[in-house]
Amino acid sequence: MSSELALPEHMDRMDKVMELYFKSVPIKSIQQQLGLTRQQVLDTVDEWKKFAVSNRALTDRAAEVVHQADGHFAQIIDAAWLVQDTAEQAGEMRNQIAALSLAASTEEKRVKMLKDAGVLENLELANQVAETEAKADQIVAILKEVTANCDHCREEVRRRLNAIQGFAEPIQVIKVPQE
Repeated sequence: MSSELALPEHMDRMDKVMELYFKSVPIKSIQQQLGLTRQQVLDTVDEWKKFAVSNRALTDRAAEVVHQADGHFAQIIDAAWLVQDTAEQAGEMRNQIAALSLAASTEEKRVKMLKDAGVLENLELANQVAETEAKADQIVAILKEVTANCDHCREEVRRRLNAIQGFAEPIQVIKVPQE
């Protein structure tokens, strides 16, 4: 019977830890608020991450929570900029500085939350893939241009590309009239 109680208590602790963690609450504050050790908090976060990766419904829910939190951060940042604009128009330097400070610290927390959730890493990876694809397109264009007038070069490039990838990008032959 005690093992039946342990699982719900464990899941409840995990929910509480992750709720605070996704709000970008520092680990030390989480452990103080929940009466846990630092290692218990870190272990809970790691366990949740492992569990979340293998559970589609949970990853969908986590994405939804992160999306909602990101929206809240955006609203806070927008409000801070409105306050800053109003303070600037009224010549209230102290309020203007406070609003800018709020916007900056909120953006910092937003970036940390997105990074902790892995969103920024995925975005960075997507950007790297897009950059690599653009470079590959440029290389293909250069190869097509360089090999357009040289049958030997064209066949050599095609042979080497086939050796590397198992196939070659089709090269359109453009005959340039010789003068």
